[in-house]
Amino acid sequence: MDTDFLIVGGGIGGAVLARLLARGGKRVTVLERDLAPPPLVRPEVLWPATLKTLSALVPREQFRAALLRIGGIEFRSGQRTLASFHVPNSTGGNPAAGTCITDPNQTRALLLAGDEFDLRRGVRVTGLLREGGRVLGVKAHDAARGIEYDIAARCTIADDGARSLVRQECGLGIELQPLAMDLLCFGFDWPAKLPRSMGRIWINEHHGMSSIFLLATGPLPTGRGAALVPVRPALLENPEQITADWQSFLRTNPDAASLCADRRCPGDMVRVRIAYGHAPRYGSPGVFLIGDAAHPVTPAGGQGANLAIADAAALATLLLRDPENALSDYEALRRPAAQRSLRFSRGAARALRLPDAALRGLFRTALRIAGLRPDWFAPLVRLPATSFQTKDRPRARWCLACP
Repeated sequence: MDTDFLIVGGGIGGAVLARLLARGGKRVTVLERDLAPPPLVRPEVLWPATLKTLSALVPREQFRAALLRIGGIEFRSGQRTLASFHVPNSTGGNPAAGTCITDPNQTRALLLAGDEFDLRRGVRVTGLLREGGRVLGVKAHDAARGIEYDIAARCTIADDGARSLVRQECGLGIELQPLAMDLLCFGFDWPAKLPRSMGRIWINEHHGMSSIFLLATGPLPTGRGAALVPVRPALLENPEQITADWQSFLRTNPDAASLCADRRCPGDMVRVRIAYGHAPRYGSPGVFLIGDAAHPVTPAGGQGANLAIADAAALATLLLRDPENALSDYEALRRPAAQRSLRFSRGAARALRLPDAALRGLFRTALRIAGLRPDWFAPLVRLPATSFQTKDRPRARWCLACP
């Protein structure tokens, strides 16, 4: 075998798994298709249990610098504050306390750094190596060198996204359910006059006559900010109308306009199409699926990275203990957690399928109720903060890093 464990994809789950397996004394190879981080700028929420896992894998000072504690969210329309909520956080010097925002590219770079495992960038998987009914590695294409070669491995782990080639090659199809909104994303310099810990969401009160529903912004630990604009996919076929609606929205929200400078919508933004689903199984002989390869989710509830890291932590312990019999235990541990996390995606999908007028009314009502009862916010935050965790502990009491 060329390696003990071959991880296809350098996402956050694959990077965590590589570190855990390497620290268990195993030879690990990670294949990353891209030579550089993706150009997409977006915030990523990391819940307390996830931060606890990561704090054991990354040097303390580097880890602290990659995190920004979330203070809360403010909803605005024009110059008016519609509602403001504060996120309950632990205090003290522990960087794993509380709830944080991170820059996904920065976090992944920290986890993939060093020489604990073999990281190969610019390598794309084109197929699987098989012997009988078992997968024994992959066929790969190295774009930089222009060569094809095989990599044999005791186990192959797929962290190659919602449209995972490894999963497809194993015959484990997912019927991906598209979200009724696409996201337009961009980055900007976070202004000094705004609190560094508060996200802001500007609501378009004229949404019934506009393609722009809202603008959500959040700070990043790098001094930058990330912005998201949800838009109906069909409306993106008419960019001129979206541009006009965007300019109108900024005129009525001057604080938002100051963040966006001269950015055009949609031309100066990255479009992200979102879908969710659940694989029928989490692997086959010689193969394991983690993260979006097993259960792609929407941004609702901030489940994606947290779910992938929890997968990696549970799978690492099982593979270090008994790789030949790990698949059934892994699925039993992690499928219930994924089902809980996917409820946020399903709920968001149902809400976004409503007509615009109904969706606008629902959103305003929810915001009004939440403004009247801000004490309800903390319990609501705890729900997504724990859904991705393994609840059934008895079989995993020996897990070294399970969140």
